[in-house]
Amino acid sequence: MSATAPYKQRSFLTKYRRQVTLASALTACFTQAPFFTSVYAAEKPSIVSIDFCADQYTLSLAGKDRIKAVSFEAYGPRSFYSDRAEGVPTVMGNAEELIQMQPDLVMRAWRGGPRLVKILKKVGIATHTPSYFMSIGQSFDVLLATGKAIGEEQVAAALISSYKKRHAALKALPQSTLKAAYVTPSGITAGTGTYVNEIIKLAGFQTIADSLDIMGWRALPLEKLALLPPDVLVTS
Repeated sequence: MSATAPYKQRSFLTKYRRQVTLASALTACFTQAPFFTSVYAAEKPSIVSIDFCADQYTLSLAGKDRIKAVSFEAYGPRSFYSDRAEGVPTVMGNAEELIQMQPDLVMRAWRGGPRLVKILKKVGIATHTPSYFMSIGQSFDVLLATGKAIGEEQVAAALISSYKKRHAALKALPQSTLKAAYVTPSGITAGTGTYVNEIIKLAGFQTIADSLDIMGWRALPLEKLALLPPDVLVTS
């Protein structure tokens, strides 16, 4: 952040940062895997979550009495619901340990792949993979679909209602004049039309991507960045 940035702008961004933390966490949980789900018993299933992204859905929707295990990443600093993971066993997500644990449902976003899904299906263990989304509106649809899949549709609907109110409140806040640039380790940025760019603006920033007319996921031109330096770098 620029040393000349007004204190009030820094306070504004700090105050509302946590309100978009969950959305940012879900941004990291985009999955390009197809949507997998299986039929299971009518009662609410016991669940094992095997990766960071699946942990966020599982811990936000299901009570501890239903969660047999989460991934080792559920306790990390990036995990929005790390406090809810306290006391829950962890797994690495391989087929052997999942078959031994015998949950009704395995939640996965990317770990394991189609091969794991086929193996678990053969032994009668259902799986669910939240589908890919590109906007805040689509994220609500995915959350509701996941709630239905694990038998917690009402919990998902209540979360969505809360998020929509917070989203509307954030959109109504004044924007900062600070400009942020998002960059991945490989030098790619999230331009106009991406979920990441939308979240950065929701947090109160202007974006370099908008200023440079960058659409979608593109390489960030360093020469242009030198001519239009950002106040803030957002990294993945």
